[in-house]
Amino acid sequence: MAAATPFTPYWRALEPPGGPSSWVFFVVAQIAGRHRPVAVVSSVSDEPEESIMGYPLTACCRRIITIFGDPTNHLAIRAELALAVGYYVRDGDHEYLLEPMELPAYNRLISTTRERRRPWDRTSVREFPFIQACLLQGVGFDPQLGRTQRARPEPLATVYRDTSLEWGMVVVDITELDAIRYGIVGFAVGRAKFISSPEAERRPAVPGSMGTGVFERGELKVMEESRPRRAMSAAEYMAKFNREASEYGNAGEAIAEIPLVDAAAMSLVWPPDPEDDNHLPPVGLSVSNRGTSQGSHAFTHNCEHLSLEQVGALSAESISATLGGPGMDKVRSISLCIDSIQSTPAQLIDVLSRVDTLREIYLLQSPTRESDALSVEFFEELASRPHVLSRVNVMLAGAYSAALRQKFWLPTVSKRANAVQLAPLEVFPVQQILVRHQINAYRHIKLDHDYVYLGDGLLKPERFAAGFLLYLSTLQPGPDDTFNSKAQLFSFSSAPASLAADPLSAAQVSPVLAESFALPIWLPRHDARYWPRVRELVPGGWTVIISQEIHRSSGSYYIRYAFIRPRHQPIIIDDPPPEPLSLEGLEIVGLKEFLNITAPEVDPVLIDRRLHDVAEKLASGIQYWSPLPPDVEPLSVLNLEEAAEILPEFLKDAKELNNRLREAMKENPEERDWYPELVVEDPESR
Repeated sequence: MAAATPFTPYWRALEPPGGPSSWVFFVVAQIAGRHRPVAVVSSVSDEPEESIMGYPLTACCRRIITIFGDPTNHLAIRAELALAVGYYVRDGDHEYLLEPMELPAYNRLISTTRERRRPWDRTSVREFPFIQACLLQGVGFDPQLGRTQRARPEPLATVYRDTSLEWGMVVVDITELDAIRYGIVGFAVGRAKFISSPEAERRPAVPGSMGTGVFERGELKVMEESRPRRAMSAAEYMAKFNREASEYGNAGEAIAEIPLVDAAAMSLVWPPDPEDDNHLPPVGLSVSNRGTSQGSHAFTHNCEHLSLEQVGALSAESISATLGGPGMDKVRSISLCIDSIQSTPAQLIDVLSRVDTLREIYLLQSPTRESDALSVEFFEELASRPHVLSRVNVMLAGAYSAALRQKFWLPTVSKRANAVQLAPLEVFPVQQILVRHQINAYRHIKLDHDYVYLGDGLLKPERFAAGFLLYLSTLQPGPDDTFNSKAQLFSFSSAPASLAADPLSAAQVSPVLAESFALPIWLPRHDARYWPRVRELVPGGWTVIISQEIHRSSGSYYIRYAFIRPRHQPIIIDDPPPEPLSLEGLEIVGLKEFLNITAPEVDPVLIDRRLHDVAEKLASGIQYWSPLPPDVEPLSVLNLEEAAEILPEFLKDAKELNNRLREAMKENPEERDWYPELVVEDPESR
């Protein structure tokens, strides 16, 4: 008689396994012999329906690749990668290895929403803020569907473990910006029961097996025993987890030709084993391989860019001498690390302002800095020279870093006399956007208001227009706590550089609207919401009003808008003019007229084309509601009388908002130091 086959304990699935429900995104680059992280972002789901599984994940991959692949972002990225060399190789030739940090060990069977919603890290200064901002926006906002995701920066030391019950991973390799690679890593997870004996095996694993109506709960387990160190494409990921493409677009097809990362690109962010984290093979750190593939101590790039961010102990005089040297007459852009400049901001800006050929200035900061204040000092000097800002695009690291910490980056009161904001309106003319939403609330229409401050976004007219059109095409009926409602603001900070570019395939990253991004919207134990303070409307700047209105029979939305400014006297929020407003004292125009005034070089035919594209998208209902009837205009400009009628409604609500902001600041003055001028101006304190 043959011997009985010995029983081997195993795990038995209680449900079809699925993919990870939360994701961590890494951007890596070849630096000093290894692929090292330069940005990390996580996206955690509270509920399965909020997860970025399936199409939303592939849309994130497409958007990230679009952002990092856009040539308008490359000089800033290359400059930060150059600084990364000095960050990872210190004190001569000593390799700096990060101490691995683990992601939260969530378990969807037991983790609560409160556990999953970690507080935003408002303290840590991000090492490479421009690259981090690129990644955050790629994860947080899908311009095609207007879908937003919860997304938050993570420390560079974060690592992925393939034993996680919660997490999957996306890795993007930007070593070669003209040949970006990416890859998805995720393993099947499901509820399972440990079968320890033949007797346990004979018990059925079906609903009711433990009593009428009682389901076996089991425990979550990674169901794949073999987990190869290989990345998947978007198409492979969708097939593995039986996910279907969105009827509105297949993001996987858009990136089908993008090559995948290899195992070496994942070695630091996906350590083979926790015990091996600090046992990496040594690499040579000679000068020749300390830089990225773009080169390290390069003074010029394609004869048009002067790259000085790795050069220490620079002065305004030495930079002036370099710019005045042979072959420098073609230089159109320069990158510097302002922490290493041994001159005052005024001295350096004076030197740069005298170089007529410059069109782009990149003012970076050290990855090991403790503050972003120096960026503000440099911008204050630039703001006093509007003629320089009008011809030069300026990137300041502090603008990106502050938003990543959800902090204001510019002072809310300008030192310049009679200026409503620090950024000069003759260069960045749009102050703010006032939005009202009509919401269907039990047989009657309710009005909801929200506000967007643009004075810290540094958006020139055409660049603003590109973001504004993207904003209109993805505008939701109101703030939604289900997803990351703030991420829709990324439509302004990751829009195409011009109206000629497709908003789905081009994305120039500009500063995130830090003030709007920093305010909490909701506060604990408060029912009201908190938006940026509405500034007084002044003749030199423009305010946009938007009315998103519901078409009752279809339940769909259409938009009416206008650009508005007073012709003579400012309109003060806490002391508004009497109603009805004088029509003669207001100037009301649409986008086309606004650009004709502020940027007449923009082709009006192109403006019409983009407006038509947005109108068509709104008319379709996108994915959220039914198409509009043909006789309803999806996008139109408010006339003078309509805008003058709506504006007092905003002014009244904005005054109430000021009062709410004052009270919230008094309640917690240390943490809520948003607008000191509001407390000073408090009518009750007089």
